[in-house]
Formats: sequence, C-alpha cells, structure tokens
Amino acid sequence: MSLSAADITDLRTALELLDQHGELAQTDVEADPVAELCGAYRHIGAGGTVARPTRIGPAMLFNTVKGHPGARVAIGVLSSRKRTALLLGTEPERLGWLLMDALQHLIQPTVIEGPAPCQEVVHRADDPGFDLRRLVPAPTNTPEALYPIRAWRFPGKRFCKRCGTTTITARTAPWIPMSKCCAATWANTATTS
Repeated sequence: MSLSAADITDLRTALELLDQHGELAQTDVEADPVAELCGAYRHIGAGGTVARPTRIGPAMLFNTVKGHPGARVAIGVLSSRKRTALLLGTEPERLGWLLMDALQHLIQPTVIEGPAPCQEVVHRADDPGFDLRRLVPAPTNTPEALYPIRAWRFPGKRFCKRCGTTTITARTAPWIPMSKCCAATWANTATTS
C-alpha cells in the first residue's frame, strides 16, 4: 500500500512513509542510548562527523535498546527539509509558507471528558526513586552529556549536575537550572527579557 502525508495519523505511519521513500534505516542490533545511538546515527544518518561536508542520510529506527526492553528509538526523523516536507505533504521550498499558513489557521484543541488516555501512567519528579534515564531511552553523545546542565526538579529544590549544588527555588520556571554556576546566567537573562 502506497502512503502519502494525508495517511499519517501517528509516528508509526510517519515511519512507514519514510521507509517507503528510502528515508529510514532500521536495525535490530542492540544499541546503548548512552553514546552508541548518536554515534551510529552520526555515521549512517549524517554520513560522518559534523565537519563539513556532511551528507543527509536517512532517519534511523533502533528496534532494540539496551536497558529498555520493548522500547524503540527513532532519530533524525525531521533532520532534513526534504524529509520534513515529505511528512507534511509539501515541497521543501514551501515549508516556510506552510508554517505561516498553519499559524493563520489554528486548530482548536479537543477537550476530553474524564481521564485522558495519555495520562494513564504519570511519573512525577518528586516520586521516590524517580530517574528519567530509566523511563526514557534518551540518546546522548557521551556518558557525561546525559544531564550536564539540566537540573533535577524536586519540590522547591534543584540539584545541578554540573556543579553539584542543591538550591531552593521558586516554581515559576521549573525547567531553568538554578545553581551557583547557572544562577548568574539566569539572572541576566531574566532581567533582559
């Protein structure tokens, strides 16, 4: 069956469309999300290192991820204008116009009565034993890059992996790292924006 952008209803059908057009490479060989996934994509998807000239290779689907049974990782799905245009049913030169048109014709959200299926399982950062690395096989470039700057969120506290400090913070911007190494940068950004 030949798919088009109009047939995309979820990530699976998007990946099927990419595969149909030769824009997806898959492997069943087990890959470690720490450094290995990104390394493999760098050589297959990007065709080498980030030094120019690089080529635009296919997106990749890793069907076996070390430490995450049953999980699969897709990487590079939107890493080229050609691939993005294919998924959106347009030409690469028209992506900007498509975005402008989408912003002028916003779609209203659908309100779900009762519990939403996407919230059947909820993990909170303040749950005992919470570790995002065990929940999500997030690809990283190096073992040290897993959480180099991001701060863990605890109720009213933050732990900075870069400098190892714990600070008490307000909950106004939970994603901003607040530690002695990051606070000065945050303070300067907050006053200028």
